[in-house]
Amino acid sequence: MKSISLFCSFLAVSTAFGQLPGKIGLFDERTDVGNPTIKGEVFYNPDTQQYTLTGAGVNMWYKTDQLNFLWKKMKGDFIISATVEFIGTGTDPHRKIGIIARNSLEHNSAYADAAVHGDVLTALQYRETEGGESEPKPQLVEGDGDQMAFEMMKSVNIEAFESIDFLHWKFRGKNLYTWDKNKNLVVISWSNKSVHLNLDKLEGYAFIDGKQAGDLRTKMLVKKAWTYWCNDSYWLMAPFKVFDPGTTRSVAQLPDGTKGLWVEYASGGVTPGDGYFWKLDKNYRPIAFKMWVSVLPIKGIEAGWSKWISTDGGAMFSTEHKLPFMVSTMEDIKEGHSWSDFGFTAVPEFPE
Repeated sequence: MKSISLFCSFLAVSTAFGQLPGKIGLFDERTDVGNPTIKGEVFYNPDTQQYTLTGAGVNMWYKTDQLNFLWKKMKGDFIISATVEFIGTGTDPHRKIGIIARNSLEHNSAYADAAVHGDVLTALQYRETEGGESEPKPQLVEGDGDQMAFEMMKSVNIEAFESIDFLHWKFRGKNLYTWDKNKNLVVISWSNKSVHLNLDKLEGYAFIDGKQAGDLRTKMLVKKAWTYWCNDSYWLMAPFKVFDPGTTRSVAQLPDGTKGLWVEYASGGVTPGDGYFWKLDKNYRPIAFKMWVSVLPIKGIEAGWSKWISTDGGAMFSTEHKLPFMVSTMEDIKEGHSWSDFGFTAVPEFPE
């Protein structure tokens, strides 16, 4: 079960949606947006103030949506919070449940949402305009992509990064990581949970309030920890990963003439096929990248890479990433030589 919030200061949800036959709890009506084949239903328990929704439709992506929408017409600035969970196992890892602000009930309306996916990913999504188009991928042009990638890695001191034994950081003030880089073992902690994850085997031990979890709970938490790792470590270490297995590197150009490094991931992580266009300064240090990734419905969204710091060994890390709808921060970035450097009184145990 996850709690999510959506603060909207840019949407005026004021389109006339029609006559209201009767309220459903706090909401005015329920609508099948996009005419899905399987129509949705809603059940409201006034005693617990819980809403149970059922339905199906195509993945809410690109230029059209299908969803079971329980809605209330609002206007102006507002904050919405909800605690949501899926019932049952489901089959599509991209199925979603969450909260959304839409300008209309049309299938291609502008919107912003906070959604939990079937594979436990939580993401913010939006469509800026009705039927909004995604930006096309940059055009590949003549040039040595590998050489540009080498120059970028030199700008962030790849040699210092490769010499790191242990790396510690916190992602967005929530997920805490201590990584034994040489053995590829990591302790990931969030809320009252902790996972000791063997990154080579994708196996781990899970703990809740310091007590080891059972087999089923461990399986779920290990999967969640792996998802966190793939996302959060990339935001920290992406400039060092452009030669990872399954990557290709090319020189590319945006429609405005800006040239940069195009890196595409054919495999790896939880979202293979993602592509990134790196904007670099005159010294080849990253300024920003534009993303063509599966977890974002609008392609070409830009994220800044700024507020660079150096670890004691000289490796460079960006601590702030500004996106149109959020800011991701990296905090407490430190390198060390042992678990004890980060407050561990004993070496954590991991699956062998």
